[in-house]
Amino acid sequence: MADAAISATVKVLLGTVTSIAADRIGMVREVEAELERLSNTAAMIQGFLADADGKMHSQGVREWLKQLEDEVFKADTVLDELHYDNLRREVKYRNQLIKKKVCFIFSSFNAIGFSSSLASKIRDINTSLERINQQANVLQLARKQQKEADAAGATASRQTDSIVVPNVVGRAGDESKIVEMLLTPSEKVLSVIPITGSGGLGKTTLAKSVYNNPKIDGHFGQKIWVCVAKEQIKIMELFKLILVQLTRKEVKVDDRDVIVKEIGEKLKGQKYFLVLDDVWDHEQGLWDDYFNTLMGLNETKGSWCLLTTRLESVANAVPRHLQMNDGPYSLGKLSDDECWSMIKRKVLAGEEVPKELEAIQEQILRRCDGLPLAASLIGGLLLNNGKEKWHCIVQKSLLNEDQSEINQILKVSFDHLSPPSVKKCFAYCSIFSQDTELGEDELIEHWVAEGFVLPDRENTGMMEERGGEYLRILLQSSLLEKVADEGSTYYKMHDLVHDFAKSVLNPKSSSQDRYLALHSYEEMAENVRRNKPASIRSLFLHLEGGMSADMNMLSRFKHLHVLKLSGFGVIH
Repeated sequence: MADAAISATVKVLLGTVTSIAADRIGMVREVEAELERLSNTAAMIQGFLADADGKMHSQGVREWLKQLEDEVFKADTVLDELHYDNLRREVKYRNQLIKKKVCFIFSSFNAIGFSSSLASKIRDINTSLERINQQANVLQLARKQQKEADAAGATASRQTDSIVVPNVVGRAGDESKIVEMLLTPSEKVLSVIPITGSGGLGKTTLAKSVYNNPKIDGHFGQKIWVCVAKEQIKIMELFKLILVQLTRKEVKVDDRDVIVKEIGEKLKGQKYFLVLDDVWDHEQGLWDDYFNTLMGLNETKGSWCLLTTRLESVANAVPRHLQMNDGPYSLGKLSDDECWSMIKRKVLAGEEVPKELEAIQEQILRRCDGLPLAASLIGGLLLNNGKEKWHCIVQKSLLNEDQSEINQILKVSFDHLSPPSVKKCFAYCSIFSQDTELGEDELIEHWVAEGFVLPDRENTGMMEERGGEYLRILLQSSLLEKVADEGSTYYKMHDLVHDFAKSVLNPKSSSQDRYLALHSYEEMAENVRRNKPASIRSLFLHLEGGMSADMNMLSRFKHLHVLKLSGFGVIH
């Protein structure tokens, strides 16, 4: 899967390299000649990539792409140094003008004295790229015209009503049953309903529908939504997550007694509804301790906890006396009619079903296998491709049984994303932790800073507008979800989509070394010792203990495009 991502990476970076290398204004002659050579070679190699995409089965082509990725990353780093050097000299010159009140321009300003070592790096990269260009001929790769540049604009003009979060299909009965249970008078202080089922069935969607049901609002004094999403979690983390939701503030203490006491004060005298979403830890002792502690905080009867999990072992770890007599609530698959309804809503937005869609209905429903996520992904795939391609996509791609249903559908959806920059934007989203919700502006700013958002051929419109088109493509494809929270809109990935996106960023790929998430100064120091800062473009640093004098270590990360600091003492 990572090979397709490498191809997308190379296409995006080659576009950037070609663009920057072509701008040689003010360069000394030696550097100008090498940049022209780099621009020409990069442009020639770009022509081979479309053919390489269709030959990923060849080990030779995959190795060729990996070598190309390594060299293009080197070129990107060198050009980054060049850009920085130009900016540094310009700032220095302006400061000299201010201090000395000089009214003329030194002729030496434009003739930038670029270091011989940097010029040598460009020369070495050129030699490697020319060798790679020759290898393309040995591999019998053909040059093809690149057509992806206008794809984003074309997609953006299509029907986009499907981007809006749809009503839940086929779960009205499940929602009604669970809401009825929650409203039933209980003599217990706390009762638990585990919802079980495989990935992609819509457990979280159902839990969210229950959580937002108006009857729930009127019945409980407090509602708390906690996304767990960890295979192993400490009980202190669980209590912290509850307190964060109750106070809407960061928890700055690590004392269990203090945290539990504050939770008790917030819940005192009230019935509450707690959702623990995406639970994986099946340690019996953890859940005994957790629920016993919660029951000791509030004597008011009638509180409930809804817990979603893929694992029966997690449901079995919940104390039996807290569950309903029937045990865990096992979520079933959707019917074919319900899946078909989802697809029609996504693709047609109320229009008549065309014969092209009717012809492949049976195959599509077989691929959905009753999974709402599969239906949504297939609907997005069809929406973003013309009717004339539907039959080919289903017959030649979706019916491939080499992978699990969801992963195969995700792979086909990823392969059909266009332009290649959208693939990079998609994979980049996986560097955030699971269930992270990001605002539109923040997400697009990240993409632009990383160089994934390239101007169109006419160079019209703002980069942010182009990034907005990429976001719409991912939403239409159901690779991102829109989330409404207290009047604001955010975007996130389904957990299975997030897992797939992480697999796209192969740990063996050079691209993986460009993104780094750290949680302490110790981790940052270790990465500095390993000389990793040189390759990092995005750094996310969470500072639990607040700011420190050690922040000067950040100066070692010389090629950062994105720096995000969070934690105690960090003000945005």
